Order: sequence, then structure tokens, then C-alpha cells
Amino acid sequence: SERARPAHFFFDRTKATSRVVEDAVAYAGLQLDRGRLVGSPEKLNLFTLEGEVLRTDLPLDAHLGATLHPSDVLLLEKGNRVSEDRLD
Repeated sequence: SERARPAHFFFDRTKATSRVVEDAVAYAGLQLDRGRLVGSPEKLNLFTLEGEVLRTDLPLDAHLGATLHPSDVLLLEKGNRVSEDRLD
């Protein structure tokens, strides 16, 4: 329900995927609490445009070649699935 503008981020691929979530939430001016937006019961996840979820407990380079490719676009969403209308 938050309206944040799209942003370009560059990350060290050896860093944890959770760092992408933390930085994106901070950029939007929101607060994170144990992987969830403050006041929300749902965990935030990163998805590719194909709807694949990235595990936040792994470094970014663990996803390279299979789920994630250089210059991919990622979506930050609440819950375990990304809405089909967001993928179109």
C-alpha cells in the first residue's frame, strides 16, 4: 500500500540479499523490524520479474546464474508471492 518511486541500486554481490531489502526500505523512508515493515505482519521479499523469490538468508551471488542475472529488475513485495498484475 506504500507508494515508493522506483530506484536504481548497485550492490556488492557478496553481501546478503537482506541488505537489498534493508536499503530499499530505508530509501522509501519506511522502517523495518525483523524483515517486516513496522506494523505489518507480512515479511518483505524480493522477486524477479518472472515471480521467482530470492532467499534473503543467502548472499546475492548465490542467486546469480539461476534466479538472478546481472542488470535484473527486482520487486520488493510483502508476502510470499508477487501479484500477477505487478509482473505484467
